[in-house]
Amino acid sequence: MKFLCVGLHWKTPISLRERLAFDRDQVELALQQLRQRHEEAEFAILSTCNRTEVYSAGGEGSQEIRSDEIIRFLSDFHDVSMDEFVPHLYTHENAKASYHLFEVASGLDSLVLGEVQILGQVKQAYEQAARVSSAGPVMHTIFQKAFNVAKRIQTETGLTRGRLSIASAAVDYIKGVFEVFRDKTVLVIGAGKMAELTVQHLRELHPGRLLVLNRNIERAEAIAARFGGEAWAFGRLEEALTQADIVISSTAADEPIIHASDFARVMKARRQRLIAIVDIAVPRDFDDAIREMANVLLWNIDDLERVRHQTIRSRRSELVAANKIVEDELGQLDVQLALLQSGPIIGQLDQRFQRIIEDELAWLLPQLNGLSDAQREKIKHFTHRMKNKMLHAPKATIREELKQGRVGVLELIQKLFGLDRR
Repeated sequence: MKFLCVGLHWKTPISLRERLAFDRDQVELALQQLRQRHEEAEFAILSTCNRTEVYSAGGEGSQEIRSDEIIRFLSDFHDVSMDEFVPHLYTHENAKASYHLFEVASGLDSLVLGEVQILGQVKQAYEQAARVSSAGPVMHTIFQKAFNVAKRIQTETGLTRGRLSIASAAVDYIKGVFEVFRDKTVLVIGAGKMAELTVQHLRELHPGRLLVLNRNIERAEAIAARFGGEAWAFGRLEEALTQADIVISSTAADEPIIHASDFARVMKARRQRLIAIVDIAVPRDFDDAIREMANVLLWNIDDLERVRHQTIRSRRSELVAANKIVEDELGQLDVQLALLQSGPIIGQLDQRFQRIIEDELAWLLPQLNGLSDAQREKIKHFTHRMKNKMLHAPKATIREELKQGRVGVLELIQKLFGLDRR
């Protein structure tokens, strides 16, 4: 069995990340297409504002999934030349792939070190894969272990204490611009989970007014009602931007919702009053050229790199304990996967002995003249009992060796008895 991860994350330029991102519907379509190409394999796709990763689990030999097949699929699905994104990709196999997933789920490989929101996104990726039947027993074992790793790190270390989400980091940027917020109008564009998290953090600043815009007005109304804000129709976007002092944008739009020419009109209506915008959407909601305008402060997701470095410095001591947990759980995962794989291998061993018995009986029985049907059945039953008794101790020993972490016993059994190693 081969476990594979192919992906790119926050170190890749946002202009490329947004072209390789999947929305929810695209994830399901992609998983279905991958399963059509590889019916016996398992797949999961994690796509967030900061990363796109494809996980696969398949057999060995001719049945295993290769990284170049995943890369070609990404290129075909998104219509992006491989030459453009391959230099930015990372590929992990087997234990390294599991280790990487553990780090991702735990926030150890996030733009903001120790970010807790990513765990929910990893769970969502697994649940979506399970829902369309592209995740099987191998994915289940590895992802459940990743969730356990993340939970241990959150409870046994101080890595996740404090403001460590992308949403909270966005608010930290805003706090660096204004000293007083009771006279400020905050505009939140988008009504998804990221927007809701951002509103929760913004409440701590006690802004004078909160506007929530979303294409689905009912979702905007739900968030506005919960946090004491006003829900506005998306068609009033320019009007809302004219009134806002602070903007947090996190829609799922495929292209910018505001271009430089549109924003020039907004700034004229504002009489060039200072505005601070944090664009945490991927793809970006605001045309990057807007940041060149006077009295406009615009940050996107890549600008949060500075926050990551700050949190790394302040939490470096916690990394040792977190990495120890990852290592411990990785060793346990090896045993779990070996036990999972032992079932088919032990089954092959049983079948190998059964075929030998049947071949020998096919040679012997025709030579024993005068045997009744009942006597022939007794001989077959006798050989079957012998097989079970001969294999009982080896089967028990294999399982015990695996529980003790000696996973190499499976490869040894395959070599000794010439079993199929797919």
